[in-house]
Amino acid sequence: MRESGDVKGSAGATLIGPMGQVDIKEGVIVAQRHLHFSPSEAQALGIASGEVVRVRAGSGGGRSVVFEDVVVRVGPKYSLEFHVDTDEANTAGIKTGDVVHIA
Repeated sequence: MRESGDVKGSAGATLIGPMGQVDIKEGVIVAQRHLHFSPSEAQALGIASGEVVRVRAGSGGGRSVVFEDVVVRVGPKYSLEFHVDTDEANTAGIKTGDVVHIA
């Protein structure tokens, strides 16, 4: 489990397809869930890059899920967006465009 982009020393892989194969020496990780913010969005909410927060997903009708250990990432090319892997999203019943809340 690592922040996306932190691949130094991670496992490698061999990708095989109809056009041949590609070997990568490192780069296979499970990305840690995170929130992207632009600098102005982070400033408006008083949140700093590297901060760890909780995020609640769901309508609160008995099926909400709280994600622990969500890392905040602030950058000029980011806009407000919650990133989780597909398995976590499916388990929580969330999809692209759903609203989540910092808990």
